[in-house]
Amino acid sequence: MSIQGLATTPSHFAGIPRAKTAILSGRIPHPLDAFRRTGLQRVLAAARNAIHGDIQGQTEATAAQKAASTVVLDTVVAVIQSAITKGMLDGFIEVQPATGGANVMVAGIRTVEGDRLRAALAAVPDSTVATSVALDSTETAGVTIHEVAVPEDLQADFAVLFGDTQIVLVGTSADAAWCAAGPGALAALKSAIASHSTPTDAQPDPVFVDLSVKVGPWLKVLDNQLGADEGAADRKLALKAFAQGKDTLQLQLRRDGKRVVGRTTLGTGILRFLGKKMAEFSKENFE
Repeated sequence: MSIQGLATTPSHFAGIPRAKTAILSGRIPHPLDAFRRTGLQRVLAAARNAIHGDIQGQTEATAAQKAASTVVLDTVVAVIQSAITKGMLDGFIEVQPATGGANVMVAGIRTVEGDRLRAALAAVPDSTVATSVALDSTETAGVTIHEVAVPEDLQADFAVLFGDTQIVLVGTSADAAWCAAGPGALAALKSAIASHSTPTDAQPDPVFVDLSVKVGPWLKVLDNQLGADEGAADRKLALKAFAQGKDTLQLQLRRDGKRVVGRTTLGTGILRFLGKKMAEFSKENFE
């Protein structure tokens, strides 16, 4: 019965084109049956309690900052809970190369009363997150766009992927929440919203989970974070292998009648790294 509910309705974001050069491309139009709704609500409640405990445990934060952080947390959780209750898990993300070696990211997720997220953004500057927010910076096709500055402790890693633009755009509307970052983020976000708003004759896609990741750029961020910590040699070896390209990992799940079929595809660059590791292991242990 659960499988029969899959791939029956087009994604809310079906009109948004995929980026051919994406380093990350994902789609998940997945209806939630009663079993999954119950499970996700429990996971969400447990996550909320754990994060709230972390907020309260921050000894250097003031009571006002903890209160503001709780407002942010509870507002976001309430919006997610509403979407789960309606049985919706529908989102997309596209990250593709832009000018100057940086990348531009656009993402969206289906919501119920998603415009309530504005209240969460308004509370961020007074919370334990040390950053600023510019509310209502612009509006397009019924989506209000806000600007959130990247916290200082995340700026170095953010710059590796998205360049010097240290701003994340967040769009709020009744039926969707949006996010964009990187060079030309505003134009990319407006284009995605316009494509989403354009009526389409899209049919339900039998693929209900579709994820494609170019591993190299993300490993570069991880290597930048970890530095000389354990595993540095393996990361350097992998980055060298991935520099030659074809380092994409793809995962798909699709409905095929009364069953679900999965497929995973590894680029030859990933196989190149695995081959180098096998050769290294053989040399160290068998020669």
